[in-house]
Amino acid sequence: MEALGLTVGDITVVGILGIAALMGMALGLVKAILFVASWVGAAAISYFTYQDVTPYFLEHIQTQRIAEISAAAAVFVVALIVLFFIFSRIWKRVKESEFNSLDRSLGLLGGLVVGLLLVCSAYLAAHWELGEDNLPPYIAEARLRPYVQYGADTIRPFLPPEVQEKTKSVIRETRNRAEDAKKVENALNKLNKLHGLTTKEPSKPADQQKGYATPSRRDMDRLFESKQ
Repeated sequence: MEALGLTVGDITVVGILGIAALMGMALGLVKAILFVASWVGAAAISYFTYQDVTPYFLEHIQTQRIAEISAAAAVFVVALIVLFFIFSRIWKRVKESEFNSLDRSLGLLGGLVVGLLLVCSAYLAAHWELGEDNLPPYIAEARLRPYVQYGADTIRPFLPPEVQEKTKSVIRETRNRAEDAKKVENALNKLNKLHGLTTKEPSKPADQQKGYATPSRRDMDRLFESKQ
């Protein structure tokens, strides 16, 4: 891969796009849309109707909050099952029709779009966290980076300003905490080194290190006297 000038970032992008495209082709565009629509529809039905169902749960649950949560969960599950049943019938008709091939082709394109959104979102997060000059080499030197950069610049204006500011503030705060922790660690290391120097046993003078110790000198004197 290095001979082709590809980095780990290039391989990761290609892998994500390939997996997303295969999943989109396997599901088909209609099934993928209906799957998402069933969950969104169930959530919407639960949000707008749980208050009407809550009184029935209050007959068995004393806490208002728990009764509301139970009612919302029950409505969501029932609505999801019903929508799954309805949408599965629609998808079955599409699958058995002559539009099945077109549906899978559109699913392939839809999967690529989803993969591109994931890649561009990850690039935006890395760019916000690390900055332009601190990107890792496998991102900064990637051959696909200009295309990912173009996609990120395209979707950036569609993000809510508060989301961008909140994300940047969280990342900035996390980075500041990491830098503060690093400074504290360096300060502790310096203190430990200074403490080690001050508590180290002082070296003996040169005149005390040379020659024999006092007991050894006495033994040598006795040895000479006995020989005389």
